[in-house]
Amino acid sequence: DFSQNKLIFYSNDSYLNTTDYNLSEFKIYPNPVSEILYLESENHEIAKMSLYDITGKLLQTLDTSIQEIDVRNLNNGLYFLVLESATGETVVRKFLKR
Repeated sequence: DFSQNKLIFYSNDSYLNTTDYNLSEFKIYPNPVSEILYLESENHEIAKMSLYDITGKLLQTLDTSIQEIDVRNLNNGLYFLVLESATGETVVRKFLKR
């Protein structure tokens, strides 16, 4: 539930809903990561990008124009990057900070 800054994960690296606009080509690397997480996308229509910890707590809403995230200040563990398109499609990518 995004309205309470908590996210419930329904599946692993899957679509939470689908529309004509497709975020499936969105990639993050390296994974696991220790310093900089790079973002790569064929399309640039991301409306919202959020970072969550393993408990579903919203850590940060990110600028949708960035192409890298400095994760050095994060504790080691599993994190989720949630992307939302302008048409409502939501995609979750998980990464391990070590």
